Amino acid sequence: MLCGCRRAGLLPVQRPQGKNCRSYEPDCSYVPGTGPALLVYVGCVAVVGWLTYRRRRAVLEERRARERERLRKLRKKGKGKSRAVRRP
Repeated sequence: MLCGCRRAGLLPVQRPQGKNCRSYEPDCSYVPGTGPALLVYVGCVAVVGWLTYRRRRAVLEERRARERERLRKLRKKGKGKSRAVRRP
């Protein structure tokens, strides 16, 4: 899938024109297939971005859970953040 995304991503960026084609000629202004290629590219970027976001959020949540568990164990022993509150 990723390989297809790379290929599709190059098409809209390069926008190939026909041989001996000038930009002001109406026949050369649109290359068939660039619309679907652009949609595939946008879709691939969205999916990869969403997966990256989900992965990062999962890692952060796991880290927070470990920190909460560590602090809970410290409080249970009378240490940690609640220790300063108990001392006068």
